[in-house]
Amino acid sequence: MDVLMPVPLPPLIRQAMAQHFTLHTLWNQADPDALIEQIAPRIKAIVTGVAILAEDHQYPITSSVMQRFPNLRLIANLG
Repeated sequence: MDVLMPVPLPPLIRQAMAQHFTLHTLWNQADPDALIEQIAPRIKAIVTGVAILAEDHQYPITSSVMQRFPNLRLIANLG
């Protein structure tokens, strides 16, 4: 299952997610929108978290963000 992680959650969580899922990260991409365009149909879940747990990165999951992922089934928020 393909999972999107838009913000850098703690390393332990990243490692566990990468072991069990195809993990796509946004915060370290030169062109996050290009990556989203490429992977959007495959994303089933978005795993995110509050800024204090995500190295002060923020990526609000708004309705317009959700609409970009036609097969999205789950949004998990840490914090």
